Amino acid sequence: MNNILTRLCTSALAVSALSPHLAAQDHCCFTFVKDGAGGYCVFPGGSYINGPGVDLGMGDDTVAVVSSGFPICFPDGSVFTDITIDSNGRILPGSSGTSIFSPSVGGLINGSLPSLCPLWSDLNPGAGGSVSFLVTATAIVITWNDVPSFGSNNLNTFQAQIHLDGSVTFCYVELDSSLVSIVGVSAGNGAAAAQMDLTAAPFCTISTPTVYEPFGPPQNNAIDLLSCISNVCSHTIRAGFDDAFGTTRPIGSTEVACPRSALLSFITGINPARDFDEFGSNKLFGETLDLPGDPIVSARLDICVLPLASDAVNDSLALGFDGANFAYSVAFSTLFPNWPNGQPGVPFCASLDLANLPGPSGGTPGGPDILPFLMTQGQLDILVQDDTAVDAVELVIETTAPPGWQTDFELTIEDFDVDELATFNIANAPSSGPVVILIGGSLSAAAGLPGLCLNPPNFVTGFFADPSGSRSVSPFTVPSLPPCNAFSFQAVSLDSGGFVWSNTWTQRAY
Repeated sequence: MNNILTRLCTSALAVSALSPHLAAQDHCCFTFVKDGAGGYCVFPGGSYINGPGVDLGMGDDTVAVVSSGFPICFPDGSVFTDITIDSNGRILPGSSGTSIFSPSVGGLINGSLPSLCPLWSDLNPGAGGSVSFLVTATAIVITWNDVPSFGSNNLNTFQAQIHLDGSVTFCYVELDSSLVSIVGVSAGNGAAAAQMDLTAAPFCTISTPTVYEPFGPPQNNAIDLLSCISNVCSHTIRAGFDDAFGTTRPIGSTEVACPRSALLSFITGINPARDFDEFGSNKLFGETLDLPGDPIVSARLDICVLPLASDAVNDSLALGFDGANFAYSVAFSTLFPNWPNGQPGVPFCASLDLANLPGPSGGTPGGPDILPFLMTQGQLDILVQDDTAVDAVELVIETTAPPGWQTDFELTIEDFDVDELATFNIANAPSSGPVVILIGGSLSAAAGLPGLCLNPPNFVTGFFADPSGSRSVSPFTVPSLPPCNAFSFQAVSLDSGGFVWSNTWTQRAY
């Protein structure tokens, strides 16, 4: 095994590949990530791939051997290009696996082969539905679609995604509540094992390569896997002003770029660092956005850039830095076909789905997904090289929320400078109660008010706003903060059911 494969099969998550996912309430996913110590960390969340696949034509108790076209890492550290798909919801390495319709914990732990079990149970695709597979740039996806349980008309729709980086995602859409089944990953051959409650994720099993949960009434039902939180919290995180590279908004202060120390060291080891709106060749732009701690459902990055010279023809964007490598990189010539020859002074702007990033040939279904990487890192690092200026970046994230969370109460904020009045836009506020806007300082601080899905960290102050119109100018004058700090805002109101919270909005103050 070469060094690259050794790192991918033993270290923490690098980068995964998924396609655009269904709406958050339509499925539940769990992602198993190598923890770097021989075990796994399990995260709730992931992206169901609702794309075309090759029907394997499977019957009852059958297997099919398929090739991923790239090395696949199994829980015991072994690497295979071919895998065996068992119609009964298992995936095995190589071509020697057989179908087993009766799930058992002993068979999972002590079997002679490692296995991935999105739903090991007695299934019968010969009676209906299909088992299909799809190969993307960095993952192989196996989907059981409307497959009935043996001897039953109850249907099961679920999916396994095996990523090049060693992570595995299981997603569930519909499950038979009467199934006896096992879900998990196993190194086999009696390796250390841990029975866990998957719905209690996130958790890690250090040095334990077999992680599983058995299901079967009356103790528990496989449909527990469908009990994931369906509502989302929305967060907007902005750095830099959307001000046409400083030409339309005289703010009187530099829009300082704020890469974390590891990213800054990487930058300055190559070229000088660049701030927002800064012109001049041979400089690298870097910015680090700290993320909320809840599992990420979706994320979108908006960025506007301007090539500064013909030398920018080879410039690129990189995202997600682990201290040595980036999880994703793409040439601007891939994002923008006419790069760098646009209209003079007119920026190039991109809106990037971080669960479906453009591949080497542009945006295609099944492009790289760095959401698991972001959940592991807790930050998004952005790098732009090296003859390209950056106007602003905006990250919009949806994270899991408690049941009953109201998601249509919206708060937006215009760009502001220190010593200015911040201007807020409020939409869909409850008509029965007042609206209070809470303000916190420094996104990197610990969360503020306990027990809330969304709340500005390091709570500073609050004030009443007028929810009757679309705009409300606050009495809050933005104070000075040390460089690379930010303000977070959130609106709260009351209705008959209690508190109602808006999205959060975080903006660096310059």
